[in-house]
Amino acid sequence: YDTSTSDRPEPGQSLARQLKVSLCAVVIGEKVEGLCREAFAYGAEKVYLMDNPIYRFYRTETYFKALCYLVRQYKPEIMLIGATGVGRDLAGAVATELRTGLTADCTGLAVDDERRLLMQTRPAFGGNIMATIVTEKNWPQMATVRPHTMHLHEKDLSRSGEIIREWMDIKEDEVAT
Repeated sequence: YDTSTSDRPEPGQSLARQLKVSLCAVVIGEKVEGLCREAFAYGAEKVYLMDNPIYRFYRTETYFKALCYLVRQYKPEIMLIGATGVGRDLAGAVATELRTGLTADCTGLAVDDERRLLMQTRPAFGGNIMATIVTEKNWPQMATVRPHTMHLHEKDLSRSGEIIREWMDIKEDEVAT
């Protein structure tokens, strides 16, 4: 899609600026450190990297355990995940494990400054109305964001940031599938 369209919000950077926090990304996989530089190019200031052969292929169990480990370690206020097939699967598993809310398929995001709450807007009733949903009592506030509905920050390969390498010991014989 056309990334130069400025009327679409740029969710990560604008939310991080408004909350006065760092915009962070998560990269999980095998031999994927190069994706950290990609995340920096699109505006991330920190990337949490979990690089391990067990993450070579996406499997719900390994990825959700890794992401839950990171959330428990670093306690983000807000977590956004792409509303793709994999993203929806992962977000649902993570939200269930963390016992928090999840708003799926968001097309708009904003922050209530006073309460630091994520205002998550998504279509409802077959797209006839837009509903704004808030998770008031649980953390992190989670949403999946529909692809191509929000502005993508201009790629700048000169940007850099901090890579935080994390390790979680998961053995192949402990994985159900």
